[in-house]
Amino acid sequence: MTDFNCRFSPQAQKTTVVHIHSYENQNFEGVLQNGSQSEKKAFTNLTQMLFMIEAMQDSLAGPAKYMEPRTFTQSQTGQTPDTPPPKPLPKGTPLATFQIQLLFRQNASWQGNVIWVENKVEAQFRSVLELVTLMDSVLS
Repeated sequence: MTDFNCRFSPQAQKTTVVHIHSYENQNFEGVLQNGSQSEKKAFTNLTQMLFMIEAMQDSLAGPAKYMEPRTFTQSQTGQTPDTPPPKPLPKGTPLATFQIQLLFRQNASWQGNVIWVENKVEAQFRSVLELVTLMDSVLS
């Protein structure tokens, strides 16, 4: 019998809903929520949003990473930096809402589907850059 080292990941764990509340100077601000958690988390820029989604996928045993990320430095203590206090959640109607479904985390990037909720349009992406470009095309 062959062990393929597969992990089952429920659909809700793979899906993150992103509400964009502000997009000034191509800076994403908004709220995200994973489909399997009730807690919403505010973000103030694109980098923060991407790292939050990545951390959620790691903590929820989302699609497995096929390679470990590279860094310039390695922590001598093995501790993670302190997380900043949570930001208040934005109020009002979002500019756009996206459902991001990560299917794979291969080649140091993400692959999956994104749905622009307001217009019920779905697209596939092969990298994080392609995902950001799709979101930008809606917000610009």
